[in-house]
Amino acid sequence: LTCDRGPSLRRLLRSLLEAEYFNETANLDIWIDMPPPPDPDAKVSLAGLAKQQKGKKNKNLNFGVSVGGKKGSSIAKIRPVAPPKHDPDVVEAAESFAWPHGKKTVHLREENVGLARQWHETWNASLSLSTGEGLTRATSEKVLLLEDDMEVSPHFWRWLRWCHHAYGNRPDFAACTLKRLRLCAARCGEDLNGGPADATPNFMYPLEGSWGFSPSASHWINFTSWAADFTASGENRPLVPGLTPSKWYEGLEKMGRCPGRRCIWTQHHIRYADEHQDRYTVYARGGGKAGSNSTLGANWLERGMHFRGGRNRTDFPRVVTWDDDTLGRFGAEPTRLNWSAERTGGGRGKETSWTKEQERLGVKEPRI
Repeated sequence: LTCDRGPSLRRLLRSLLEAEYFNETANLDIWIDMPPPPDPDAKVSLAGLAKQQKGKKNKNLNFGVSVGGKKGSSIAKIRPVAPPKHDPDVVEAAESFAWPHGKKTVHLREENVGLARQWHETWNASLSLSTGEGLTRATSEKVLLLEDDMEVSPHFWRWLRWCHHAYGNRPDFAACTLKRLRLCAARCGEDLNGGPADATPNFMYPLEGSWGFSPSASHWINFTSWAADFTASGENRPLVPGLTPSKWYEGLEKMGRCPGRRCIWTQHHIRYADEHQDRYTVYARGGGKAGSNSTLGANWLERGMHFRGGRNRTDFPRVVTWDDDTLGRFGAEPTRLNWSAERTGGGRGKETSWTKEQERLGVKEPRI
């Protein structure tokens, strides 16, 4: 999933090219969103604009200016004349990339749809365009959804294929993720550092891992259908009070980003996971030869909708050495954690609703 970061897309594609696929077919769909239109209420300083353009050879500035504000003000509104176009560097990176492991398809969005629709729609749309059928509960292919600031381990597919094989048919299974777990969603006040030391090497947690997310077909149908119904109902605040991501969402509301095309998609998944049985995402804790501080999917945390950028490094180094004793251990009963990162009991996920747990404990924090 990409929009306007050509160098980032090239780096991600290189890492995918270098991964092991064991002679299995891996089709590649690159979805390029149209850049968002400029904010019609955005204001710039005319003096600052003139300073930026001073000395530049390109005088073909394609915008209109309407002056507003108080008398003597140097603030103006910029009215774009031409509609936005796809980022040419991103299009070139996608179309020129040679993919030997299967079919490559480049999809150009006709308008800016935003990150949530990119996530919700593209798996079904890719299948519809290639097979004419779309996503169904009988779909056997596995998907990996990646934003362009990711970089995968050469061993990501080896781990994913076994993760789905081991747990994909469980009623409490949502997805596998390449992300290394850090956040304790229920305000535990600690960095989980990949997961509890006494957990199984591959464990389950209700928080989605959006940095390399691989849901089952059934779960993705369940979730996207629920999300569409939730939005259509007019209820547009998918909060789970008491969880840290809900506080982040409220902050984005105050900034004017949520709801809307610039909003995050993950908060809806958190609400869904709190209310439904197919809630668990499988994480790899790492360790052994794979490294105790490594990840199957690294994020460069670049400037975009979520980050300010400027780090010039990934969140964690990628796994470069496979380890059967850690990454390759998929026990019949993996450790299942609740939102507070505590072990849960039986029931395959029915007991980890944060809302119901707070009600049981008598905590008065009603859903907003």
